[in-house]
Amino acid sequence: MSAPEAARGVEAARHGRGTLPAALALVAIVVLGALRVAIEPRYLPPVRFRLANEEREIVERTLSAAAVPDDDLARALAGKRVLLLGESHFYAEPLAFATSLLEALYRVDHRPAVLLLELPGGAQRDLDRYLASGAEASLAAAWDRSDTLPYQKLVRWARAHPDLVHAVVAFDEDPARIFLMRALGTDTRNGTMADAVLRAAREHPDDRVVVYGGRFHVMLAGRYLYDSETRSPIGERLLSAGLPRSELAAVWVYAGEPPAAGLWPRPGAISLAGAAGALPVALFEPEPIARASRLDELVDYAVYLGPGTRIEGR
Repeated sequence: MSAPEAARGVEAARHGRGTLPAALALVAIVVLGALRVAIEPRYLPPVRFRLANEEREIVERTLSAAAVPDDDLARALAGKRVLLLGESHFYAEPLAFATSLLEALYRVDHRPAVLLLELPGGAQRDLDRYLASGAEASLAAAWDRSDTLPYQKLVRWARAHPDLVHAVVAFDEDPARIFLMRALGTDTRNGTMADAVLRAAREHPDDRVVVYGGRFHVMLAGRYLYDSETRSPIGERLLSAGLPRSELAAVWVYAGEPPAAGLWPRPGAISLAGAAGALPVALFEPEPIARASRLDELVDYAVYLGPGTRIEGR
């Protein structure tokens, strides 16, 4: 065999050895991709809901009859150990409502709150620094990350009212973990947040635990967007963990377009303990929610604050 032929043979052998691992890696990527597609939960179909004219009149009367004065709402909620407030994201009015409600609750029983916010847990160190020092740079650092909801005003208020709020907790997962879990076909956020609520209740036995985040997270039942156990909301998880139903309340807080297909035009609160609770979920929520059909399965009260003022994230 000539020297050139030998060289060509060695090169071919090297090439063959090099392509085998690459081929195996490609096969592994394809298999993992197919597995990811297979295990990914399927989104629920969009909600199509329409009321006849006579039904609209019934709904309007039902909502009007369920109205609760602000003072009565505060007194009813003051007896709860854990309060779940589900907001309309990126509106200023729900944040203002939360502070006014915390003040009203304190006037009823002088019990301070531990405030858990839908913020990445990685922000906690900077939050603690801000709460200790009041340094705006620390507050800005807590928001120096992606996908952080604009709760700065609520945190500033909490620092200005230490008698009313004993602690502020960033109890959501960091974006990197959320991305990784969803890449693996799961979602652990609600479980992480429910664990944080239970931990806060243990560590602060004399305080009221108040959760403030998105409406779908705080529900007492149901699965949102897709019918997967990973989407079981915080309220349902707390009840499954043994928190007595009598110690828990969930409130949906709306701002912007009037809820209930425009049939709730005037701001105020309603109780869902009576006939209003039997109204269909789809009347209030256009996003699909599985395993619940009535409003009273999901929340105890709803509050409409009127037209909303949009605020930017971060």
